[in-house]
Amino acid sequence: MEGILAGAAVGAAVGFAGAVPVRLLPQRIEERLEQPAWTRRAGHPLVLLVLGALLVAACGARFGLEAELLPALLLVGVLLPVAAIDLAYRVIPNALVLPGAVVGLAAWAAVDPDRLPGHAGAATGALAFFLLLAVISPGGMGLGDVKLALLLGAFLGWPVAVAIVVALALSLVPSLAILVRHGGAGRKVGIPFGPFLAAGGVIALLWGQELLDAWLQ
Repeated sequence: MEGILAGAAVGAAVGFAGAVPVRLLPQRIEERLEQPAWTRRAGHPLVLLVLGALLVAACGARFGLEAELLPALLLVGVLLPVAAIDLAYRVIPNALVLPGAVVGLAAWAAVDPDRLPGHAGAATGALAFFLLLAVISPGGMGLGDVKLALLLGAFLGWPVAVAIVVALALSLVPSLAILVRHGGAGRKVGIPFGPFLAAGGVIALLWGQELLDAWLQ
C-alpha cells in the first residue's frame, strides 16, 4: 500500500509536469474553435495530475521496483501531454514524440539491452504500418499519428500491436456515433486519433504481453 501511495504521489507530479507543454504549446485558435468545449479542459493541470497519479500507481502495482518501471513511467509522462494536446489543438507535437521515441529506446538500452533490437523492430514496424495507412487515407490518419506509433513501438516492443488494435477498436465508438448523427456527412468529420493511441498504449503497457501471447496461441 505504501508503494502504491508513493507511486500515486510521483504520478501526480508527472501529471502536473505534463501540463507544462500543454500550456506552452502555441494556441491554434482556428482549430480550437472547431473543437467541443470539453476538449479545451483536457490539458487542465488538475486533470493531468489525477490521471498521472492513477497511471503511475497502476504501473507501480504492475511492475514493482523492477527495471521495466523506468520506461513505463517515461511513457506515461509522454502520453499524458500528447493526448491532451491532440484533444485541445488537433496536433501531435514533434517536440514530444520524436525525442520521446529516442528516450524510449535509450531507456531499454539502459535497463535491458537484450530487448533493444525487438523494441527497435517494433518501432519500425509500427511506423511503417501507420505510414501506409496515412498514404492510403491521408484524411483519416495524420503524420502525427505515424510518429506517435513510432514512439509506442519504441517503448512497448511488439505489444505495440495490442495498442494499435485497442486504439482502432476504441475509435470506432465515436466514429459510428458521428455517422449515426450526421449520416453520410459524418465521413468528413475528423476526430483526433492520438488519445485513442495513448489509451491503447496504456493498456498494452499494463497487459500487452499477456494479451499478445493469448492472441498468438
